[in-house]
Amino acid sequence: MDRKTQESRLNQAAEQWARLDPKGNEAARQALYGEIFTLAFQLYDQSGEMWVLDAFEEAMEKFDPERALFSHYFAHLLSKRKVDAHRYEQRHSPAGVSLETPTEEDEQSELKDFLEDTTIRKPGDVLAFESSFLELTSMILNFTQCHTGKSANETRRNWYRMFYTEDMTHAVKSVEFHFLHERDMFAAMKQPYLDYYMSAPCTTGAQLRNTALRPYGQVVPERAGETGETPLPIPADVSLSYLRLREGTQVGASTRSNQLKFYKEEKELMRPC
Repeated sequence: MDRKTQESRLNQAAEQWARLDPKGNEAARQALYGEIFTLAFQLYDQSGEMWVLDAFEEAMEKFDPERALFSHYFAHLLSKRKVDAHRYEQRHSPAGVSLETPTEEDEQSELKDFLEDTTIRKPGDVLAFESSFLELTSMILNFTQCHTGKSANETRRNWYRMFYTEDMTHAVKSVEFHFLHERDMFAAMKQPYLDYYMSAPCTTGAQLRNTALRPYGQVVPERAGETGETPLPIPADVSLSYLRLREGTQVGASTRSNQLKFYKEEKELMRPC
């Protein structure tokens, strides 16, 4: 059974388990629980650390099939517990080991402040980033479930996917790190928009990292003559040109700014304290 099939079965079994009334269905629930446990640890094994089991038990206790897929929720909790375990280790490190001066390995694994805005200012804690990244990715993938009323409209969803695509492009090209859920990341991105400003199609993190952006003057006609690569973070006029040239939608800068404000507000809620 490949990973995609395993994830699909995990989500199906978890939904069945959550919807079964414990009264009169205890045997069926126990059988599903065992299957969920096996699949979850096959997919997300973290070397038997105790915090993984804690995350699983919390996921089973709080999982709501109306709000998210179990695989997304469990992965989100894993990232949170991983951050907690990392902080605990720092607080209880052996005497004489400095926690203020990062090692070379630490510096390579940091990505601070990425979710603060569209500009990555400097490296930070990749563990905290992973947690926020999973929340953001889940929010994009489950947009209609996460938004109600006026915010649950296709226009906003389209903007969010474009902003998310810009964020992921900048992240992958700024600091080398590994996404645990790369397939989900690309599912959440707006692929036609990514293709618009990249010089070649990208469907993996490695391709995105190693592929140049198209010349700025080709992406934004008003920048004709600028032969250099489209800069990062992605300038505002790139999305406006894409909408006009590829989707036939004339949008002003103020409209984009308002949508970006909503997007940033939601990202801010996902940032670790």
